[in-house]
Amino acid sequence: MLALALPVVAGLLVLVALVSGPTRLRRHAPPLRTNAVAARLAAAGAPPTAVVGTRMALQAGRGRTAVPVRSTLVATTLGVFGLVAVLVFVSSLDRLIDTPARWGWVADAQVVDTRPELTARIGRDPQVAALSEYDEAPVQVEDRVLTGESFDAPTPAVGWTIVDGTVPTGVNEIVLGTRLARDLGRGIGDTVDLRRQGGATATFTVVGLGAGPNLNNQQFAGGAILRPEDLERFARSQPFTGVRVSLRDGDGAAFARRFIGDAEVSLPERPPDVDNLAQLGALPWLLALFLAAIGLTVLANFLVTTVRRRRRDLDTLRAMGFVPRQVHALVGTVALVTIGVGLVIGVPLGIAAGRLTWQLTARSAYVAIDARFPLLALLVFVAATVAAALLAAAWPAWRAARDPAAAGLRDE
Repeated sequence: MLALALPVVAGLLVLVALVSGPTRLRRHAPPLRTNAVAARLAAAGAPPTAVVGTRMALQAGRGRTAVPVRSTLVATTLGVFGLVAVLVFVSSLDRLIDTPARWGWVADAQVVDTRPELTARIGRDPQVAALSEYDEAPVQVEDRVLTGESFDAPTPAVGWTIVDGTVPTGVNEIVLGTRLARDLGRGIGDTVDLRRQGGATATFTVVGLGAGPNLNNQQFAGGAILRPEDLERFARSQPFTGVRVSLRDGDGAAFARRFIGDAEVSLPERPPDVDNLAQLGALPWLLALFLAAIGLTVLANFLVTTVRRRRRDLDTLRAMGFVPRQVHALVGTVALVTIGVGLVIGVPLGIAAGRLTWQLTARSAYVAIDARFPLLALLVFVAATVAAALLAAAWPAWRAARDPAAAGLRDE
């Protein structure tokens, strides 16, 4: 992710520089047209602080009053965009790491190679909320021998994580592990050939993609699901039976202790692909903080520059009766309009980019691909962004309201 993020950030910074361009001071600049948004606010009867603040935020000006409007809007939008994208990605990553069901472990525990009396005893355990029997045996799909499974019901209460499609219910239907499907170049609706021990083959239709518990030293998401009768036909050795259980308290370790010595109990363990993602640690947040620092720095610089270069306008308004509270409101409006543009454009684009980035990442890890939409975190982010913009406006506004208005007009 870092290898991808750094070139992107560098490219965005170059884009900001190109969009902003040099601010030229021209002695004889043509008159500026009134900003359309500010004009509509004025026509609607908005207060002068809102009208003038909006015009200053969106109108670059010329000559000595020119300010870097375009580059500021681009930088703040990119900052919001990057932060929201990281927020969606990190939220989805945290859910993946903390939710075994997203990487094949729908069960809280698995008991391998069970006998009928042991299965009955497990079913009587008061903490067992659901139990699903499965059969497992090696099968040959195309040119590779892998682990095939079948469940005791078409839709088992505890089984695989189905990433796409459904479980097999019809004749000659199969679910492929997501890694296996990629290796074979197959998807939903495609076909694969299964070969029996004696050499006869049959064509199966792929109806689903998924991942199951990573056991028996097989590659994660490298197995397949078949109907019980199909597994019996194509098994290359005698299938063995196991059970997967969902526990009321979710305490797989306690369940394993209750059956110690009587059964081989396996508990959820993250596959290497998920462990690799977990190693990202704080890296996404460091990228987010970097983008936030750029956005806030550009915004603060814009506000200081605006107050300095539009000092004549501000002092004229003060001479006409603007009190310090109105000056603060005007500069605050500049900050809010600027960051508002960034939020309106950056939030939806960031959500889309975060989802796309997560889907690509999840596909490469062979896990569930749907992204998480952290609504509460996004609302907190919007509120924090607005608060940060107002905080950045506090010092320029105080400076603008502190000096006597006559001094600024006399300097002009």
